[in-house]
Formats: sequence, structure tokens, C-alpha cells
Amino acid sequence: MIRLVHVSDFHLGVRFKQLIGVDVESFVNNRILNNIGYSVDYAIENNADLYLVTGDIFNKLYQSLEYSHRLIDHLLKLVDNNVSVLLIAGNHDVPRTRGVHNALYLVNKLGGGIRFIEIPCEKPIEFSLDGAKLGVVPLPYVYIYSRASNKIGKYIRDMLDKMGRVDYKVLAAHLDVSGAKYSDMDLFIRSFYMLPYRVNPDILYPNSFNYVALGHIHISQAIPGYPNMWYSGSINRVNFGEASEPKGFLQVDIDGELDVKFVEVSPIKMRVVKGLVYRKGFNIDDFFSDLEELGDLEDSLVKIEVIFDRDAWRDFRGAEDRIKRYLLESRRVKGFAIVHTFTRIAPQLSISKALSLERGWIIDRLREYIEALELPKDERKLMMEYAIKLYFP
Repeated sequence: MIRLVHVSDFHLGVRFKQLIGVDVESFVNNRILNNIGYSVDYAIENNADLYLVTGDIFNKLYQSLEYSHRLIDHLLKLVDNNVSVLLIAGNHDVPRTRGVHNALYLVNKLGGGIRFIEIPCEKPIEFSLDGAKLGVVPLPYVYIYSRASNKIGKYIRDMLDKMGRVDYKVLAAHLDVSGAKYSDMDLFIRSFYMLPYRVNPDILYPNSFNYVALGHIHISQAIPGYPNMWYSGSINRVNFGEASEPKGFLQVDIDGELDVKFVEVSPIKMRVVKGLVYRKGFNIDDFFSDLEELGDLEDSLVKIEVIFDRDAWRDFRGAEDRIKRYLLESRRVKGFAIVHTFTRIAPQLSISKALSLERGWIIDRLREYIEALELPKDERKLMMEYAIKLYFP
């Protein structure tokens, strides 16, 4: 038998720039590192043979310089306890400029028990694990602009042909696989996060492998109809669409049959508040009273969605300092964002009239929506460009 600990999608360096709070970035990333540390300790204590990371290690390529040393401290603990370590790059980790590398590229230069795969390999990686031999086909994310499925399928076939005599075979890939479920976020944001291509599970030759370890989608799940093909999910919550999702990693035992166990960690707490509507005559104490009904918010990230009319919004903005003190000091929230919309269109306005509104009005509403999202500025800009192409081809 061999035992893997399959982890993925750390997104180290993630920044909730849209949130009001004190050092939200450190709070979130320290929790990510704590959860990585927990998975490392779990792998050691439970005699894992391989610690396998399937991509999106960092949230941005440049952040690999900022966080790699802290990550490597955890990984070296595995090496010191005779646990092999293999990491593959995800779409957030891969450089698009020739000659530029992820900071983890350096671990390959140093040798030892940690391997980072940034580009597809020329041959499989083989591990000798307590008398058993494990062959791994690593498939980091690759930007492919035509016939992606054909090229991926050919790569896997070629790697299988090159694999020596091994007892177990594993495919480690960072991909968007058909049949997987995304987080419960709205369709527009989900479409933005989907990779440029989705592949059919059969393209990955699952019957040729004991286990197919996937990264990219943040929900831990098996692909329907393919019991040996799993996303481990992310190790922490990185957007409000994941507010209610459990987070963790997988213990994978291979011994004739496959046994997969989800191990839960402690992600940051997130709350999404909906259904608040304020109109003329609004008093800020009404807002505080509504939030009191939510219970404990300490150490949470909170997104509050509110509908205002113009009068209520003016009064609300006039109480910004009181709102900050209430949430950050009284309720001890780590960070919050208030996403507002206005009751602009009268109820009697027909759908046909709304659809006939001029292009500029619609673009303005899209811009307001996108600017309110908890995304970095460059991603919001890209999303705006994407939205205009989508709605006005």
C-alpha cells in the first residue's frame, strides 16, 4: 500500500483589497500557512509516502517571491521525516514570459526531496516508496489555444509509454474537467474563473491510473462516473462564493483498491449578509439592529449586500465612521465590504423597456457591479473587458 496526502489551491498571497479592515492580507495568509502546516503534520503523523500539491500554490506569480520561503519551511519538515514532496504549477503559478520562473523553480536546482514541476516533463517521475514503486505523470497548467484536448491526450499517452515498471500510477494535473461542480457563486463570476478549455475526463486516460489528482476547482469532489479522479479542493476560503464550504485535503490510500478520505481544516470564517433593504427614513440604528441578529462575527470576513434608495444611501454614507467602529471594534470583524445597489428602476417598468435601455446605461451598471467585487484591480479591469465582449460582441 502507498499513502498520498493530496492538497491543492493554497493561493498564498491572496488579497481582499475590497475589504475594510486592519491587515486583512496577513490574517488570511497566516491562516492558509497554518492549514498547510496542519496538512504537513498530518502527512508525517499518518506515515504518508508522498505529499502531492496540484497547483495554484500562489495567487499571483510575483507573490511566489514573497511567500515561497515560508512554504518551503513547511515542506522541509516533510523531507526531514522521509515524506517525498511533489508540486505542480497551476494557472496562477505559470509565467507567461520566456525566461521568467516561479520562485519554487529554485528547489529543483538544490536537489533533495522536493520537486516543483513548472512545465510538462519529458518523462514520468518515479518514486521508490518502502519497497513499492510509484510512477507519476505530472501535468502542470499549460496555456493551449487550439486543440487542447488532443494535445493533452497525446502528452499523457506518450508519458504512459515512457513509464517503467511501477507498482502504482498516478496522474497529477491542474485542469478544468467536465462534470466538476464549481463554488456557489453567480454565473458571471464563475464563467470568468473557468479556464479557457475544459477537458472530458476520458482524455486523461483514468483507467490507466490508480489515482488522478486534480487541482483548480476549490470544492473537494470526485468526478461523477470516475471514482479514481478527485479534486482535493482548496485549503482555505479565498472568495465569498466559498463562504459556506468546508475546506481541507485528501488522504489517498492505494492498495489494489482506492480509499479516499477528506480531512477538514479550519478555514477563515466568512459571512454573506443578504436581504437588507433601506429606504427614506432610514436610521443607522436599524442597520446595527439587523446585524445583531447574525450572532458571532468575531474574526470573520463579512460581505453585506444592501439595497438603498437615494435618501437612505446618503444617510448611510454619513455614518461611515460609526459603521467601521461598530464592525471592527464592537463586533471584532477582521474585514468587511458593503456592496450597495440602488432602487433605480421603478417596479412598473416592463422588462421590454428595461432591455431597450441604451448601451451606455448597461455598461455603467456592469461597471458598478464589477467594481464592488472583492477582486484585485487588474482582475476587475479584465472582467470588465470580458463583460463588454460578452454582452456586446
